[in-house]
Amino acid sequence: MKLTAFILLTPLFLVGCTTSTPSASSGANTTVNSSIPSEASSSNQTLEQSSNVTQSEDTTEELSDSETYVPVSSVSLNKTSLEMLEDDSSFSLVATVLPEDASHKDVTWSSSDGSVATVFDGNVTPVGVGETIITVTTVDGDKSAQCKVTVKEHVTIPNYVLHGLFNGDTEWTDKQMVINPYSTTEYMIQGVTLHADDIFKIHMYGDTWYGYSAVKTSTKSGLVTAAPTDDNIKVRTTGVYDIYCNYNQSDNGHIYIARVDEPATTSSVVRVTGVSLSHSGKYLLVRNEFILTATVYPSNASNKEVWWTSSDPSIATVTSAGRVIASVSSKVGTTTITAKTVDGEFTASCIVYVSTSQYPDYCLNGLVGGKWVRGWNMKYAGVPLGTGKYLIPDVDLVEDDEITVFTNRGATLKDKYNQTYKKSIKENMSVNIYLDLYATDYEYLSFAAKSGN
Repeated sequence: MKLTAFILLTPLFLVGCTTSTPSASSGANTTVNSSIPSEASSSNQTLEQSSNVTQSEDTTEELSDSETYVPVSSVSLNKTSLEMLEDDSSFSLVATVLPEDASHKDVTWSSSDGSVATVFDGNVTPVGVGETIITVTTVDGDKSAQCKVTVKEHVTIPNYVLHGLFNGDTEWTDKQMVINPYSTTEYMIQGVTLHADDIFKIHMYGDTWYGYSAVKTSTKSGLVTAAPTDDNIKVRTTGVYDIYCNYNQSDNGHIYIARVDEPATTSSVVRVTGVSLSHSGKYLLVRNEFILTATVYPSNASNKEVWWTSSDPSIATVTSAGRVIASVSSKVGTTTITAKTVDGEFTASCIVYVSTSQYPDYCLNGLVGGKWVRGWNMKYAGVPLGTGKYLIPDVDLVEDDEITVFTNRGATLKDKYNQTYKKSIKENMSVNIYLDLYATDYEYLSFAAKSGN
C-alpha cells in the first residue's frame, strides 16, 4: 500500500512544479493551466485544487521577491469619435495606458475597415468615404479602447451666393457666385440682371454650416439702398450688374456693386492693381497730425475706395480720409497705418513714430536734395525700427548730394577712420534710407524703393 500511494502522488508533484512558474499576463496563465493532463484533473478533483493553490502561493512569493511587475489596468484614447475628409492628412490618436508605472505599456493598433482608414502607431490616415473602428489593445492584460472614424467626401467651403427675392419671387432663391480670378479671397457674379425692388443679401454656406455675412456696402450712388430689415440690400433700378463680395472678419467684409449696362459704363469693370501712400514713415510729435494720401492704380480703376487702419490706435489714429492724429493722450511708440483697397485688397503702409521730443535720435544733415540741412530737423528724422536700426523715409536725393547723420547729442556719426561719416550720391533717386548703427563695415546707410511704389 505504501508503495502504491507513493506512485500515485508522484505525477501530482510534477504537475505542481510545472504550474508554479509565474506569468506576466492572464493569457500566459491560461496557456500554462491548459497543460495539466485531463486524466489527472478528472481522476481526483481534490488533488487538482491543491495544485492551483500551490501555483498561487509560488507566484506570490516570486513577485514579492522581484517587486518590478505592475500589471496594466486600462487604456483610453484622446478621441472616441473622429470626422475626417478623404483628402485630409493623418490624425494622431494618443493612447493612455494606466497605471502610469505599468511594467509593460506596449499596444497594438487595428482598423475594422482598411478601405476607409488605416492606422499605424496611432496615426489615422483616411482612405475612402465610410466608417471604421480604430482599436488600440494593450499587449499586457488585453485591455482595449476604440474610436469611431467617419470619413467624408471633401467639400470646398465656404461658397457664396446671392440669396434673395428676385423679380417678384415669393420664396428666397440663390444665384451662384464664383471666385474672382484677380483676388483669391473675393467672390463675384457678373452680368446678373436685377430688377427694381429685388431684395438680396450675400449667403455664405458649406456642408455643415451657413451664415449671412455682415458686410459693408460700397456702391455707386443710387443703385441700391439698405432694405428695412437685417442686412438686406434693395435694388432701386432694373439693370445688369456686376457684384463683388468678400467676407473678412478683421474688417467685416464688403460688397461692391456696379451697373454695367448704362451708357457711361459699357466697358467692363477696371480692376485695381495696386496702391501707394504719400509717406512711407513719419516722426510725429504728440498733439500733431498729418495727411496720408492713397494713390490707387490704375488711375481709371472702377472702385478707388480704401479702408484705413492703425495697428495701435493708442499711439495714433487714422480717419477715413487718411488724417493721422497723435492726440494729447497718445503714448510714445510706433504704429503702422495701413490703407487697403476695397477692390482686390491691395495694401500700402506707413510707419509712424510718436514722440514728445523735438530732438530725434538721428536725422540727416548735409547737402540733401541740393539744399543744405543742418542740426536737428523733423523732415529727415529717423523712425525707430529696433535696436540700432532706423528708417529715414521719403528722401529725394540728387546727384552730388553729400549726406551725413546728425545725433541728438549734437554730434555727427563717425566712420571707421573716426571722421564724420559721409555718403556721396552719384545719381538722382527718391528712396527710403535705412540706418544701421551696428554695421560692421561702417556703411551705416542703405537705400530702398519707397513702400507701396
